[in-house]
Amino acid sequence: MPTISLKTPASADAETAIVATAPSSEALAAPINIPSAFEGEFTAADMRIPYLAICQKSGKMMDEHPDWLGQFIYDKSVALGKKINAIFFKVRKFYVEDLPYGSDGIPQKFDKVADAREAGVDFVEVGELDCLIEVPEDFDGADQVGDKFYVPARYTVRSTAYSATVKILVKDVSLRLKGHLASGLYSIEVEKKTNGSNSWFAPKLAANGFSSPEAQEYIASRF
Repeated sequence: MPTISLKTPASADAETAIVATAPSSEALAAPINIPSAFEGEFTAADMRIPYLAICQKSGKMMDEHPDWLGQFIYDKSVALGKKINAIFFKVRKFYVEDLPYGSDGIPQKFDKVADAREAGVDFVEVGELDCLIEVPEDFDGADQVGDKFYVPARYTVRSTAYSATVKILVKDVSLRLKGHLASGLYSIEVEKKTNGSNSWFAPKLAANGFSSPEAQEYIASRF
């Protein structure tokens, strides 16, 4: 059996960090254990998973924390540095209307490419990558699994970041990982991209061996 230590989060956001969204219909039907402060029947659909992002040159994160530039940011509150280790366990693909930069409009979202084409709009592929991120032992809300500590995260990618992550995972699942996504361990590094006078930061995904049996069992039992 894996060694799993569940720490008590210090914030309301952290309380929900250990359960992923979008469960199967079986998971929706089964109640889950939650703190006694909540009444009623709650399921994983009521929870949210914290987001992972890269701090770019523009945006609220950069305005408030310029020292975060080019780093991975967890839950809009913690800088993780420029390189992290991750175990991916779920990938969801959809399509989003490609609005001009700075537009105030709300982009349309499509589950199928046929629906996006029928709408007659420009669109891009988007991937939601659910994963466990390896963190230090004292990281708030981390769970111990074997001799490592992890927190869950959802990393949303599009455009070149989509190609640099999702397409690698799809290939690896069919070859290296033999159909089992959570068996792969990856390192993700931030690299600077340039196009003429423009520059931005993008993820660079690389295989880093295999995840431990304890981590795979933890993912199967929790997510």
